[in-house]
This record gives sequence, structure tokens and C-alpha cells, in this order.
Amino acid sequence: LNQNYYGKGEIVNYNASLIYSPKFSIARNVVLEPSVRFKMGNKAINSAQIQAGSAVEYDRMNQQEFQIFGTEPIGKSLWYKDLGLGLMVNTKWFYVGIQQDNLLRHFDNIYSSDITNPRRVGKHFIGTIGTDYESKKENLTVSPYIVYQQKEALSEGWLGVNCRYHWLTVGGAISSN
Repeated sequence: LNQNYYGKGEIVNYNASLIYSPKFSIARNVVLEPSVRFKMGNKAINSAQIQAGSAVEYDRMNQQEFQIFGTEPIGKSLWYKDLGLGLMVNTKWFYVGIQQDNLLRHFDNIYSSDITNPRRVGKHFIGTIGTDYESKKENLTVSPYIVYQQKEALSEGWLGVNCRYHWLTVGGAISSN
């Protein structure tokens, strides 16, 4: 379950996802995890806070402009559903995975009252590779990783590391943006 709240209630998004991800042991140290995700939600706008021509960046690097044509209202609520697929391979030495969300490219036309050219959401691709190193005494774990994601105008890579020493865990990452 997820809820996003943008711009003091200008846009509110509620959604729920159901994920199925079985694990298949391919070899002694290799596990394959395919996944499928069904997501359904509702994106609502507060038209009292909307001004024609104002811009909103609900998703990072993907700015949309509210376009109101004539006296036609934008609307208040948009129900949507979409599908995602993924594949993760875990080995003794590393893990690597890919996932693609918004495969059905659901309608996302809450930004405009133009129903002749409805906006559809872009596909979201994520690729991940990383490893986990655990000390012989099992009191120290170091987990470096690289993540790449692309969704519409957003395209970025992340390089990060998480470290655990006994009960203390710290981590950090840096983005190409």
C-alpha cells in the first residue's frame, strides 16, 4: 500500500500492489526470482489549488503543465491499473536484477482537460547489480551496489554502499544527477 501527497494536497495518489515472486533454485548457489506486479490506484487533484499554466513535477525530472482549455474542467479523480515484470538472479558472489513497470502505460491525463490527446505514463526500467561481503566473524557486512533507472525524462545511475557492524548500519549513495 502506498500514498503520495504532493503540493499541500494539490495531487494525492493512493495505490496498492500485489506482487508474486517465486524463488527457483537453479544450482547450489544460484536462485532465480521472476516477479509480476499488479498495481491499482487512484490519482486525485484538488482543482481549487490548480492554476492553468502552472507546472508540477510529481515524478522526478518529469515536469507536467496544467492545461485547461476553455471552461472544460480537468476532473477530480483518475483510477488506474498497471503491470510490472522483473527478474532477479542471486548467486553466492553477487546479485543482478531488472524490472520494468508501467507495461500497460495507464492513462495519466489529470494534467489537462484535452481528452483528444490523453497523456499516458511512461515505462519505468530499473537495473541493479550488487554484492554482499560478510566477515568470517559475521560481525561486519559490506554491500556495494549499482542501480540504473529510466522513466520518461529521468535517466540516472546510483552507486552506493551499506555497511553493518554488529547492530549499527550506515549507508550512502551518489547519483549521476
